[in-house]
Amino acid sequence: MANAIGKYESDKDMKQKLLSAHEAGQYLGVGRSTFLKLAKEKQLNSLRIGKKRVLWDVSDLDTFIETEKTSQNNLPVKNSAS
Repeated sequence: MANAIGKYESDKDMKQKLLSAHEAGQYLGVGRSTFLKLAKEKQLNSLRIGKKRVLWDVSDLDTFIETEKTSQNNLPVKNSAS
């Protein structure tokens, strides 16, 4: 019989890819209010399940991190020797 979950080995593997606001904030290393501000500003893609449940995909969080790293690398660096 074929595995209904598909490429995931278990329900746990599949669920680990989607995070709650609390878990996603921890993943990014920011507090809950900072995370919710980013989400409200639509800087983070989310997935709504039903009327209230909102989850964030780890791959979207990784993309956000990479985008932030790239944009911060383009900021001018202050010269402390002046």
